[in-house]
Amino acid sequence: MRKDPTELPIRPWKFPRWLLLVLSIFFVSSVLSGCGLGGLGGVGPSPESGGTSGSLKSTGSIDGYVYAGSTGKSTGKSMIVSRLAVAPEGYSPVSGAMALIEGTGLSAGTDSRGYFRIDNVTPGTWTLVISHPSYRDPVRITVKVGAGQVTSVGPVQLGIGYYLFIGIDDYADPSVNDLDGCVADATAMRDALMTPGSFVGYGRLLVDSAASKEGIRQALREIGERMNREDFFVLYYSGHGARTPDGSKEVICPYDSSTTSWGRDITDGELADWLRELPSQKITVILDSCYSGAFINGIVTRTAKTRGILTSELQGVPTTQDVAQGIPGKIGKAALMNGIPGMKALRMAGYTVLTASSQDELSYEVNGHGVFTSALVKALGVDRGSADTSRDGVITARELFDYAASETKRETMGWDSANPGSPAQNPQLQLWPGTNPPVLRYR
Repeated sequence: MRKDPTELPIRPWKFPRWLLLVLSIFFVSSVLSGCGLGGLGGVGPSPESGGTSGSLKSTGSIDGYVYAGSTGKSTGKSMIVSRLAVAPEGYSPVSGAMALIEGTGLSAGTDSRGYFRIDNVTPGTWTLVISHPSYRDPVRITVKVGAGQVTSVGPVQLGIGYYLFIGIDDYADPSVNDLDGCVADATAMRDALMTPGSFVGYGRLLVDSAASKEGIRQALREIGERMNREDFFVLYYSGHGARTPDGSKEVICPYDSSTTSWGRDITDGELADWLRELPSQKITVILDSCYSGAFINGIVTRTAKTRGILTSELQGVPTTQDVAQGIPGKIGKAALMNGIPGMKALRMAGYTVLTASSQDELSYEVNGHGVFTSALVKALGVDRGSADTSRDGVITARELFDYAASETKRETMGWDSANPGSPAQNPQLQLWPGTNPPVLRYR
């Protein structure tokens, strides 16, 4: 006879101790290995995975590239850290360097590209220390890390420099008078800006026959194909310039310029169009030439009846011989910009222009180099520390101009007999509000 279930005694169920032990061991091992129960995510992907799991949204990462000069070990150049995967000229990747976040156990080594990445960084401001046994001085950088973000180390917003240097002394057309010192100036600028250790992506030097209209056009295209948006571009020009008879266009004169055809020249509009094709609009144009300030202000100061420069058909333009009188060893650069009312197409946001003189002044030469260019070269080279007033390893257009203008005015003080108490040459600057593009990055 079966008993009524309600009459059976109730015995409580006990959780088996052996099963509790097994589950406890499994849970602990799961947490430690990053494979929790119920789909719990792990600490995050390895640096090689390149991904970010949901739990990494509460932490961040730091990455960058480490480079050093080829002769920098032990006592030479220090290591540098960059966001860019392109090593600056004269530098190469450093493998085996250690990137350590000070005060934590987080670190990573650099690979053959000099690249490192540190994950699982708590958001906040940290000190990153880069060291290598072969380099004496470690690099210390303050880094602000955000949650769910990869913070790349190095001033990527400044990019690297791309350059085109143009100097023309010898023109193809015999009726266009040849010049002196333009090739030397362009070469000196190339040597000053394309130095080992500077952040240079690419540069071209075009002199005389290489500086044809098509040669200049192709060089700009080639540079544009190599640049990135964050990079900056500098165009240096030393050669003839002129104005069309109707005053509608201003031109620079390439090697194949002709007195019988304006089609071989580069108008201000053409140059502006070519520059607009560059991926970056951090553009600086430097002109060392007579009356070059007219490229900025648009004021007509000389009227040329023909394209023949420094001929009897020019009205009111001093010749080289005129300027040389009474100034031994100091001559006026041969009227490179006669009759130019202003390169108005360059008067637009993003285009910075440095000129050697004002709209009614000559640009003087001493010892075969323009006074203004000599000051530029000094600022970019032996006196770089003085020119870089911010001490940040970058010489901007403003810093370069301030240094070169001061040096030029000091050097030419009293050279104009009509104004003995004033500089004979006053460089000009067009710098748009809120802009100050780099001209050189050297660290």
